[in-house]
Amino acid sequence: MRRLRALCGAAALGAASTLACAAGSGPYDPAIDANEQLKAAGQQAQATNRRVLVMVGGNW
Repeated sequence: MRRLRALCGAAALGAASTLACAAGSGPYDPAIDANEQLKAAGQQAQATNRRVLVMVGGNW
C-alpha cells in the first residue's frame, strides 16, 4: 500500500511540476516500464482488496 501511495504521490507531483519543466524535458521518466508498474499495482490491489487509480501522462 505504501508503494502505491508513493506512486500516486509521485504522479501527482510530476503532473504539478509540468509547468516548471524546461522546454524539451518532461516530468516522466521514459526508462520506467508503465506496464510493469500497472501489473504490480493490480496485484497489490487484488491482494489487499483495494482499487487502483491510474493517472496517464506523457512528455509531449
